[in-house]
Amino acid sequence: ALEETISLYLKLAVEHNLGISMLWARYFLGSLHYERNELEQAVEQLEAVVEQRYLANFDCVRGAFTDLALAYQAQGRARDASATMGNLTQVGLELEMETAVQRQAVEVRLALARQDLDEALRGAAQLNGILPEAPMIWSEIPAITRAQALLAAGGANERRQALDLLDTLEAVAEATHVWKALVRILALQALGFAAGKRDAEALAKL
Repeated sequence: ALEETISLYLKLAVEHNLGISMLWARYFLGSLHYERNELEQAVEQLEAVVEQRYLANFDCVRGAFTDLALAYQAQGRARDASATMGNLTQVGLELEMETAVQRQAVEVRLALARQDLDEALRGAAQLNGILPEAPMIWSEIPAITRAQALLAAGGANERRQALDLLDTLEAVAEATHVWKALVRILALQALGFAAGKRDAEALAKL
């Protein structure tokens, strides 16, 4: 139903030549396909947004670059993923818009995907204290990624920090009804509890 609704929105935007609305629709379709692991469809929609980056709302552009990098990485296209984040930085500089935190968070996820834990933890340290200021509707939430990196470190202290942070984020996600973020938070909590041999709590989060 969600895909049908967005597709209808896209169709109407194209018919009425509503460029900004069309690009938002393509972004949301791409993000939906990424979450479903339908990577080819995700890349197709997201590439269409970044190709018209100067015609779109910057939040839409930033989200599209982020999701496209993650989709490329999931396809095994690490070089394209890295180049995509470099392009986001360039666009941010041109438009005088902030991209540093978002890029840092995505670089942490890319490092985790490459199993480069040292790089991921160095990047995650720069995300300390950064909490979401708005509903967590995007695919990349730096605070969640910091928790993910801390869990990957494997130590008891890092795990405790991650679970404390995830507790805070869970409350925010529930209060703002952002189920997309909540799914990722709950999954990470389950992994954290399981790593600490707290199986009942892990199963409850699942």
